Amino acid sequence: MSLTKLGKPVVLLLILGILISMNFATSPYYPPTDSDSPDGGGTSGDAEPKGDIGTNFITGCDGNTVYVYYGDGIPLHGARVAVIGPPIIVTGETDESGKFSFDGKSVTVRITITFAGLSPLYMTKTLIHETMCQTTETEITEEPDQDYECSYDSECGETEYCNVNENSIGGTCEPIQGCGKVENHELIPYVCGAEPSCPICPQGTYCLDNSGCIGLNLTGPEEANTGQDGVFYAFEGNETCVFCTLIIVRPDGSNYTMQTENDGSAIIHFDQEGQYIVIFQQGNAFASLMTEAGAIQPLDNNEDQKPNTMFLEEYYPYLGVVLIIIVGLGLLYYFKGRNNRPETQS
Repeated sequence: MSLTKLGKPVVLLLILGILISMNFATSPYYPPTDSDSPDGGGTSGDAEPKGDIGTNFITGCDGNTVYVYYGDGIPLHGARVAVIGPPIIVTGETDESGKFSFDGKSVTVRITITFAGLSPLYMTKTLIHETMCQTTETEITEEPDQDYECSYDSECGETEYCNVNENSIGGTCEPIQGCGKVENHELIPYVCGAEPSCPICPQGTYCLDNSGCIGLNLTGPEEANTGQDGVFYAFEGNETCVFCTLIIVRPDGSNYTMQTENDGSAIIHFDQEGQYIVIFQQGNAFASLMTEAGAIQPLDNNEDQKPNTMFLEEYYPYLGVVLIIIVGLGLLYYFKGRNNRPETQS
């Protein structure tokens, strides 16, 4: 059939259909984005953490766990955790669920949690005591008409007392237990001590002769440049600690020990960029100090050699006026002197 017989309207429609088909065939394909989805979602990926760092801490016989989160309970993955409580020194990062686990019992530890963009968190926790993880089975038997073991303390051993039952004339010898030493069948209590029943001194202190807690302290720079040395001092109470052991933890997690000098000082070389942790310990007591070692900033010599143009920039607009005044005064003085010059007589 000839196109001329179809009429001009039909021919125009056919041409328009061909052009539309060619446009679809040559147009590039764009995949749907998240904004095109029915739920109107945005871009994918982890959002930058905002808010304060929060934690949940669990201590038990099988170990200790810190759950780290931010905002409204969102697990914080990759947060750096440092646990210090000699003999426990552990550093690492949280996993995808925000969890960090470590072993240890019967000590008080200081936990530091840091993450880029968030304020660091410091907290002190006391781990479960090992005596709480010990199980004993005691079989109690009663035998009628049994003779009494004792009626007075003197009939028992030096560290025992006579436990006389109520409404009875005798009883059994029992060990004297508690925090202290036993003299004459009586307990003389200690203020503190390493025994399980004794109070534990607060963090940064240690028990001196079971009579009281003495504080430990460290002083030194909080910031330094890589390649430089830092001077630290260790204190027991108000006195410097001579020939005392310090533990230095490098940014890469390695550590080494050194002793203070006869004035209580120790010189530490910062050979790595990052956070150094210096630990001073006496038994289970410790004090710690963190120093951030950064890269050395080069001196901008060009900045120091720049001429001081502040004066010229500030007073430049007035220099022209001053120059005109000086020239005017010079001319005035010149002509005034010329008029006052006596005429020469011929």
